[in-house]
Amino acid sequence: MDYCTKKTIMMKAFIVWLCLFAIGDAGTIKETNEEIVLDAAESMSRNIEDVLATTLGYDNFQKHYDSLSFTSNTKDGDVVLHKLANRFGGVFMDRNTRLLKLKDVVEQSISDTTTMLECCKMNVSELTMDDRFKQPVEMSSSCYQKSISTKRMSGSLKPGKFEEVAEKNIRDSPSLKWQYFGSETGIMTTYPKAMKKDCDSYDPRVRPWYVKANVPEPKDVVILIDKSNSMGSLYSGKTLLDIAKEASQIVVNTLNPRDRVAVIGFSDNLSLMGNEPDESCFENQLAVATHENTHEINEFIDEISLGGSTMYGMALSKAFDYFENTESLAGRERVIILFSDGIPTDKSAQMTESYQALEDNDKTNEYILNILKERNGKLDKMAMVMTYGLGNLKKSILEDMANGKGDLYDFEKSETTEPGEYTYVENPSNLRQEMVSYYNHFAKNTPVVEEPIWSHVYLDVFGLGLVMTGTLPINDKEGNILGVVGVDMTINDLIYGSFFFRPSDLSYVFIIDPQGYVLYHPLFVYPDDNEVKQTDILAFETDSNMIDVIASMKSGETGSKAFKSHRVVPAGGDRLHGMKTVSVTTNAHWKKIPNSDFRLCVILSVENQESTLQTVEPKEGETFLHHRLDVVKPKTPCQCFCDNPCAKNESVVFLGPRAFVVLDHHLERKETSELINSIDEYMMTGEGYNPFRPGIRDDVWATRPAEKYWQANSDTEYERYTFWKYIATSSGIVRFFPGAVFPKDFDAIDRPWYRNAIAHEGKSTITRPYKDAIAKEFLFTISKAIYGGEQKDEVNSVMGIDLRVEFIGMLMKKNFPGWFSSGLTLIDSTGFVLFGEKLDLESALPTHITQTEPSISDSLIANNIMTQTECVIVEETAIQHTYKIQGTKFFRGKTTGGCIFEFVPIPRTNLYAIHRQGPCWPTSTSCVCSSVDSTNRKCISGGPGRCECPCTTPFEQYNTCTNKYDFTGVNSVACTPPPRTFMSVSSSDSTGLPQCSKYIIVGEEGDDEYKNPDEKSGISTEAVAAGGSAAVVLALLLAAIRMRM
Repeated sequence: MDYCTKKTIMMKAFIVWLCLFAIGDAGTIKETNEEIVLDAAESMSRNIEDVLATTLGYDNFQKHYDSLSFTSNTKDGDVVLHKLANRFGGVFMDRNTRLLKLKDVVEQSISDTTTMLECCKMNVSELTMDDRFKQPVEMSSSCYQKSISTKRMSGSLKPGKFEEVAEKNIRDSPSLKWQYFGSETGIMTTYPKAMKKDCDSYDPRVRPWYVKANVPEPKDVVILIDKSNSMGSLYSGKTLLDIAKEASQIVVNTLNPRDRVAVIGFSDNLSLMGNEPDESCFENQLAVATHENTHEINEFIDEISLGGSTMYGMALSKAFDYFENTESLAGRERVIILFSDGIPTDKSAQMTESYQALEDNDKTNEYILNILKERNGKLDKMAMVMTYGLGNLKKSILEDMANGKGDLYDFEKSETTEPGEYTYVENPSNLRQEMVSYYNHFAKNTPVVEEPIWSHVYLDVFGLGLVMTGTLPINDKEGNILGVVGVDMTINDLIYGSFFFRPSDLSYVFIIDPQGYVLYHPLFVYPDDNEVKQTDILAFETDSNMIDVIASMKSGETGSKAFKSHRVVPAGGDRLHGMKTVSVTTNAHWKKIPNSDFRLCVILSVENQESTLQTVEPKEGETFLHHRLDVVKPKTPCQCFCDNPCAKNESVVFLGPRAFVVLDHHLERKETSELINSIDEYMMTGEGYNPFRPGIRDDVWATRPAEKYWQANSDTEYERYTFWKYIATSSGIVRFFPGAVFPKDFDAIDRPWYRNAIAHEGKSTITRPYKDAIAKEFLFTISKAIYGGEQKDEVNSVMGIDLRVEFIGMLMKKNFPGWFSSGLTLIDSTGFVLFGEKLDLESALPTHITQTEPSISDSLIANNIMTQTECVIVEETAIQHTYKIQGTKFFRGKTTGGCIFEFVPIPRTNLYAIHRQGPCWPTSTSCVCSSVDSTNRKCISGGPGRCECPCTTPFEQYNTCTNKYDFTGVNSVACTPPPRTFMSVSSSDSTGLPQCSKYIIVGEEGDDEYKNPDEKSGISTEAVAAGGSAAVVLALLLAAIRMRM
């Protein structure tokens, strides 16, 4: 045997020995590694708890709360209902009173001329900025706007008395917004005077508030638009078809969500909606006139094009199909509106199977009128026909259709429906004015309106955001429309009281209108800059026990009901964390809100106990510092982050909206030095000005020890990473250190760090990294709930500390040094990445483990460590698919591609570490990610089944036409709404103030702790090598193979 052969045999034997050693030692390796890894995880948990204990003072403060005395309160649902209903009723009564006064003065001031200035033609320098209107105004006068189609000033107001009444109204009710009169001639008079742009483009007659005041009763409308070739005739540069389409869109835009509508384009063929999958219902039934549906219908109208000859029969038959295929509802009129310029040339299948032309016009007319007669006779409520003749069509079948000429064609007039009306439009450019017959018909058939009518919520074109308008119509002696008087109320003016009544996730209130549309619900989302989606309350109240409650509310009844139910609560800080349900005993109490047509319901959980602190007084030497540092200076003022006023080594107290009895006064009132000094006096002495709810002063002083701790412990090892420290109580108080200024409507309970702490009971929770609005730095928050109450089991407050994002990296390197350089990821309880190689802090969407480690994620799902969950984004009619981590033990796994990884829970936190041993290449079963669309990600595979990044799919159980959500057989519930945006803080001048030294950030190059972690703590490189025998053997094996090759 030669030397080479001997060497080859020896090498093979050595390789076999290495393999046997690796296999034999595998059990020992796993046990050793797991022990080391779990020690490292425990060490990291203690580091986090150490931050809370030493830098934030959590343990010290919890002991302080344990020493306080509490009184348990049991809420009486009927008492709460009565108080809240009267509060909301008082808001409506106040606005209604102002509205009635405004109507009286308008009726005295209507004129054919005016000396007021036009809103687009004024000197802006004469106006003064007013936060109530979010723009400069002049409070002593009004101005007017005139529609481009308005040729005369009839319907304007004489100046003087109108301004006097409006000015007194706003003095008596400071939160009142715009007051105005819109005339039927298209003139809008507004108080206070403000600069408006594009006056000609504004027409009050097509605004929702105007139409609802004149046509308050619900109706079903089918619009027929002649699209035959003759409608291509030009008039003033526009085709008759374009004019008819514009008129149709005016009708559509003035409908409200109580109405239902369909549109048909007709000639010798029909143009119908319903070609798109999500619009299929439009082809066969009337659609509720929600903002979304009217938008789709208007787009359809835009697409109607010329072609064919004029035939009425098919269009009329289809109109009646719509009525017959749609659920009949009592108390609403049915209307067919038809625009045409031509004589019909219909064909009929009389006596033959094939179509043939009718012999003459009389036969054609008889055929059309018989369609009306026969199809109307099948309806329980006959349809009225209103026709508009364009071009040269002065006398035609259109007049007979509208008037119901039974004497000519044996057409029996309806005894239950008023005859319609025919209008010849001599000047098609004035079609909007000619259509006054449509509105006057409903106005004359509506009982005299004496009580104010409140519109649905809509987007104010003058910049106030989302508003509701209270209106009263003004008519002449014959009942004809003269115009509508209105006052605006922002949605915040009304619902803030309900928003901030929420002692816990299990108790809340909601408000609906008589149709069951939501005005307020804690899960309902009001957009910041878009129209509101009219949403049925059953989309949020999915428990079957609530069905009869909602029915009773719609009927205007008062009642109460106790039942076992499943309540929806957030599983974390936002909708990407999903929702969870808890079983509770629920008490529901409901009634109609006085002075309005809205209904209120109070939901209380028997399990939800609420305790209040017994009296807590300030100790000698303790002081109170209000957060408005720009108004009342602190002892040690400084500037942080450019020009933001702060208080060095002092905490401020922010008194949030929940703390006030009358919320309007807090939000509308200017925070002057006099006001702040009076609040200071009350807090110090308990006497004087007191706009607060009971117990607020006690909460202020109960949180005072936190400041003492922060002042005395400002040099801990973690201080260099720290930005802010704070405690937020459930009553709406925030104590913030070092002191800074807050927006008036800031609500800590709505913030992700607060929600996180509540959702993870008893745990230290860490938020995803975010860019701080003030510091412009990436930060994250560690938060934990403080418990109190008689049983010490109620969440009384949440403490939080904001830290630079580099702190996470320091912790990971300190505790997992052997893993730190490659393959280490830190995720939260829903799989979102807080630390890792592929973390993208600038991404529009947070980075998820399915995105950075698709193969490992697939394995976590297969082993039931990470499970899919979902909730419904109601306002987007979409399902949000996301994940939750439910693994509680160390796990070593292998992906389908053979990659080995470790999953390590960090004890007593919402965190999990994942480490992969080398690259994990994706396989056919690995998770997939679609591209980001704006701030959303749409699913590729359609939702559950295939592993995907958190994404959305359409909620297919939503019926666009009926605007109903069907949760039958659906496990999803409504998602947590995103945190609200806040009022801006008034700018202040901090020029000359010293820089707060705390915020001179230490760069990484000087960060010794970050660069040189304690190698003795956590998983060291040596520990990995010593404990990882299999990895060592595998390396030797590969080396041996390379040597052999």
